[in-house]
Formats: sequence, structure tokens, C-alpha cells
Amino acid sequence: MTAISAGCSQHSPSTPANSSGAVSLTHQLPNICPKLGGSYAAIGKASPGYPFFYRVYAWPLSMVRMLGIAAPMNIEKLAIKSELVQNDNLELILWKSDGQRDRHVLITSNDAVSCDQNALKIVRESDTEAEGTLGHVRYTRTFSRGDDGSLRMDVKIEPTTKLLWIIPISQPVEEYQAVFDSLEH
Repeated sequence: MTAISAGCSQHSPSTPANSSGAVSLTHQLPNICPKLGGSYAAIGKASPGYPFFYRVYAWPLSMVRMLGIAAPMNIEKLAIKSELVQNDNLELILWKSDGQRDRHVLITSNDAVSCDQNALKIVRESDTEAEGTLGHVRYTRTFSRGDDGSLRMDVKIEPTTKLLWIIPISQPVEEYQAVFDSLEH
């Protein structure tokens, strides 16, 4: 499978989406974003100063979890490699030990996408409301390539919660950074 470089720039939720609801990057400015397509290890290594787990102590830094994709509890045992395909969108193909693969489109029409300093940044925001609380979370995922072909992923999770819709509740910002080795030689 060949990965093709696609450019991207700031876009709004009104950016045309294809039939699957994914954003089309072919209408964006070419040659601005880094080329991220390739095969990578399914589990990353923490960068110095960052936690060696993702959100829950028992979860390693798997690409699937860091991308916010719903996965079974044992996904780290099933996954062999992660493949990023960058063409009209950015897509993750997760190869499993049983020969099956899962495909996930990573950029939707609700995401803000930008490229700067050789990095692709995807910002996704979500709101929840329950039992007198209002929650808002901003997920910022930044992708860049290392000189050795590895993929570096930074994830910043910024939650805000209001009790009775007006009283702010302080919550810590979570930051993770992992390097996924390239499997292409």
C-alpha cells in the first residue's frame, strides 16, 4: 500500500466532507504538512519526562488508545503494527496477530487541522452534560516524523467541568508523548 503526501491547512467544520463524514485534504494547500504515511510499531516508547502509560496505569502507549479509538482491553496483545495512510485523509490501519485489520479515519469534519513546524495537528472538542454538570474536553494530537523515520505523537487533554452549569471545577491537563518506531527498512 502506498502512502501519498497530502497537504493541509486550517479548516472549519464547513470544510467539504466525503460520504463517510471524513474531511477531504485534497482541497487544502499542498506540501505544507509532513509526510506521515508508513508502518510503525503498535506500542510506542515514552519520551523523557512523560508517563510510560496512557491515562490508566495498566495501558501502555498504544497508538490506538492515544488516538482515542475504542478498543478492547487486550488490544496491546492483539496488535502487530500500526499503519498510517495519508492520501485524501489520514487513516490508521491496525494489523492484528489473527490476520485481521481495522481501519479508522482520523480526521472528521468536526476537527480543526493545521500544520506548523513540520507537524500535523488535529484538535477535537467534545461536550457532555449529565446530572447537573457540563463537561468540555479539548484533545490536541500532534504528529511529526523523526530523522530516523519514527513517528512522534503528542497528546494534550484539556478538560473543563462546571457544576450546576456555572461553578468551574479544576481538573488537571494531561500530556503524553510517545515515539513509535518505523517498521520500514
